Amino acid sequence: MNPVYVAGGLIGALLLGVVGVVGVQYITIDNLETTIETKTQENAQLAQTNAQFKQDLQESNEQITQMEQARDLERKISADRERELSKSNSELGRKLAQLEKESGNDGKEAACLRTRMPDSVIRMLGGATKNSDGD
Repeated sequence: MNPVYVAGGLIGALLLGVVGVVGVQYITIDNLETTIETKTQENAQLAQTNAQFKQDLQESNEQITQMEQARDLERKISADRERELSKSNSELGRKLAQLEKESGNDGKEAACLRTRMPDSVIRMLGGATKNSDGD
C-alpha cells in the first residue's frame, strides 16, 4: 500500500466525518431554532392568557367588593327594620296593656270599650262577625 493513498484516504475519511458532523450540527441548530420560535410563541400566548386571567380576577374582585357593600347595606337596613319592629312591638304591648287596664275599670271609658260594634261596621273593616243576624 502506498502511503500517499493511505494518507489521502485518511484525509478523505476525516473530511467526510467533519462534513457529516457539521451537517448533523446544522440540522440540530435548525431544529433548536424552530423549537425556540415555537416556545417563544407559546410564551407570548401564555403571557396573553395570564394578562386576561389577571383582568378577570380584578373584575371579579371588584364585583365581590360591590356585593359585599350591597350585603352590608342590606344588613344595616335589616337591623334598622328589626329595631323599628322591636320598638313598634314594645309600643303596641304598652298600649295593649293600657287598653286592658282601662277596660278592666268600671268607669265610663270601660263601658265604651266593652260595647260590641255592629256587624256591618265589623264587615266594613274586614272582620268576621260572630253572628249573622244583620245587626
